[in-house]
Amino acid sequence: MLRYIGIICIFMFAFYAIFCFERYQKARLLQGEAFLLLLKFLRSELEGCGRPPSECLRDLQCDALCRTAFFEAVLGGASLKEAYSAQRGRLSLPQGMDAILERAFSAFGRGGRKEECRRISEASEQAEALLLSERGEHTRRLTLCRTLTTAAAMGIVILLL
Repeated sequence: MLRYIGIICIFMFAFYAIFCFERYQKARLLQGEAFLLLLKFLRSELEGCGRPPSECLRDLQCDALCRTAFFEAVLGGASLKEAYSAQRGRLSLPQGMDAILERAFSAFGRGGRKEECRRISEASEQAEALLLSERGEHTRRLTLCRTLTTAAAMGIVILLL
């Protein structure tokens, strides 16, 4: 009887590990897409009125970004560079997205409108290409995680029996 309870616990732990990994991967994609949306929004804002980031972000509708401390810091009046530098360790972003956002936000507001629009457009294109490859890898990573975790749980169960 104790062995069967152990087997159930092993499989429950395996399924919990799979669930946590899937949630982490989904958060990475959602935050990456949210920052891509932010870059596109900033580009359209620069082509239009050109309001300060704290004012124009009030119009941005993105739940994944609104829940971050980065968003709150920008609404509080911090520059994009300051807010991103302060919160970059707490964000779950795809690998490589950090460098793109750092370059995009580092000199934001210091150049002319055309230069800013060009820099944000480049960052947006790079982020879009990165997210496209990340979406392709997402399914492969999840399948690999599920397979390895289930195989490990089955191996441990076989050893227990």
